Amino acid sequence: MKGKVLFVDNLKKTGVIDGENGTRYEFSKEDIKNLESLEFEKILGLEVDFVVDGDRACEIYMLNKNIRGFQPIMDISIESARQNFFIGLVSRFGSSIPYLGWILHIAGFVFEILAVRAIGEIAQSNTLLKRFIIAIVVNMIAFGVTIASLFFNLADMSFSNLGSIDMFSNLGVVAFVGVFCGIISAIFWSNYYKEIRDLTDEDYFTHAFYCYAIGGITLVFLIGVLFNLIGFILEAVAWYRIKEVKQAYE
Repeated sequence: MKGKVLFVDNLKKTGVIDGENGTRYEFSKEDIKNLESLEFEKILGLEVDFVVDGDRACEIYMLNKNIRGFQPIMDISIESARQNFFIGLVSRFGSSIPYLGWILHIAGFVFEILAVRAIGEIAQSNTLLKRFIIAIVVNMIAFGVTIASLFFNLADMSFSNLGSIDMFSNLGVVAFVGVFCGIISAIFWSNYYKEIRDLTDEDYFTHAFYCYAIGGITLVFLIGVLFNLIGFILEAVAWYRIKEVKQAYE
């Protein structure tokens, strides 16, 4: 039977193959007959031919040992997930480009959704992608409420009351709404970052979340921009460092 290596545990030297019949089979490094000098963790995503022995795969032969460069965006592998995340990250950084910015911003989120989907599929998690999408939606709502609060409070001001108590009262309302929305958004994001950290054993996801949380809460004070930038960097490091993904049921 033919299939694709879906998951590898480099510590235990075991893995899972997704057979062409839709069934998943466990295997160990000793079952691979033509590994030769190829590092075990680099077989992830490769096509294989194998013999079925109950719920296990044996007599495994890799059909193409060449490490692929650009991965198909819908591929379920760590390499594809990593690639999609960085494409999404670059796309979102290009959101400031006139006219094309909003398209690149949306495209960035789409690629990041594909990246999270791949990790969730490898881990057989039913919640990772849902938590990511819900967090995005809540974050957009929170941002919209904050901007609306800023707009209406600024509209309520006039040049005649600049520096007055009313002006500082309005700015205080904006700051309160911004911090409150940041806290609500952080609660939903915490669920996602906790799960992806547990599945990948990458602590940089946790560090990135803390920076994002502080950045979201302090965004109305502008210092939040710096924390968000640090969060971007830490999350990029986390995705780059992913070597294996645990099964969600472990």
